[in-house]
Amino acid sequence: MQAGAADEAPPADDDRAAELAPWLEEEVTPPEPLPDDDTAPDEEEDDEPAPPSSSPAPPRHAAATHNPATAQHRQRTHMATSRPYARTINHGQPAVQGQSPPAGCLPADVKAAHARATLAVMPFHPFLLVFSVVMLFAAAVSVARARRGFRRADRMEETPTTRLADAREGLIEVSGTVRGAEELLVSPLTDRRCVYYRFIVSERRARPAARNGRPTVESAWERLLDDRRSILCRLEDEGAVVELELQGAEVFLQGRVHAESGTFHDPPEALERLLNLRYGKSARGLLFNRSLRYSEDVITEGARLYALGHAVRQPGGALRIQKGEGMFVVSDRREADLVRRFRREGRMAAGVAVFMVVLAVVIPLLPVHPFW
Repeated sequence: MQAGAADEAPPADDDRAAELAPWLEEEVTPPEPLPDDDTAPDEEEDDEPAPPSSSPAPPRHAAATHNPATAQHRQRTHMATSRPYARTINHGQPAVQGQSPPAGCLPADVKAAHARATLAVMPFHPFLLVFSVVMLFAAAVSVARARRGFRRADRMEETPTTRLADAREGLIEVSGTVRGAEELLVSPLTDRRCVYYRFIVSERRARPAARNGRPTVESAWERLLDDRRSILCRLEDEGAVVELELQGAEVFLQGRVHAESGTFHDPPEALERLLNLRYGKSARGLLFNRSLRYSEDVITEGARLYALGHAVRQPGGALRIQKGEGMFVVSDRREADLVRRFRREGRMAAGVAVFMVVLAVVIPLLPVHPFW
């Protein structure tokens, strides 16, 4: 009865071993079965051999003796459950294509080995190397911009503000009321008399592009001209005077003026005439007006200016602030506002650098890439 019951169906472990069979690259020699308790040698007994018995004793496990298939299934189940890390994974892929492992049958160490094998044989696309190099180069540029922003903010905070009467040669930081030392300029857009102006004209142009793999057309603003002009001026404060040469200065101004012209919006006649005579440009196209955008920065006479630059003594004895070694900043804003601006630019550039480095490192390590 016992042998017949054993031949009817294998134990529940057989199904689990059958599911794990495709994942085994080669069978591992099963460990030797442990001896029975009755047949284990006793170290305390004498070494004399026991006299042979006239009749052999019946086996304890009659089912295993009479059913070799059951014993084989048990050995496979033992191999699959006792030391799963001893098995070899075929490059991280199942032996049977399209077959997934049974749920709950892979321990953590097998999953880790599967991940390591997958990374080891992961195909490397040449574009990934180019992508990483480009990202690292962009990160280096952003780091340089971040350092420049923080360094400029620190230099402005470290340089003390000097009264015009106490100004000396070298890097100085002063403030005063601006007066023109030469004939004043006339701004192109607003027609104001000034010591400095910057006039920028940009045009909206359409260009071909691709979005989601489909060709499309995008519009962007392209700069047509950038006209910057200035005259020699003076800074006055409490009766003291220092000359200021705006050529080559970084100018940060408030109150920028904007204007636009387009298909149904004609530019002023004076502006159209100025574009033609001075710059050789026109706001009108063949059939319709061109989409143009104008912006203008102006320093008018009598404005209060902040200046950080290199002061040099002129042959006539006057002290002039001009472009030299180090920073040269002119603005109608307060020093604290400029410091906050430079630090904000530094933080933004540092964030961009970190993001670029993460992309350069993480994208090549992903198990699935959009480039494959």
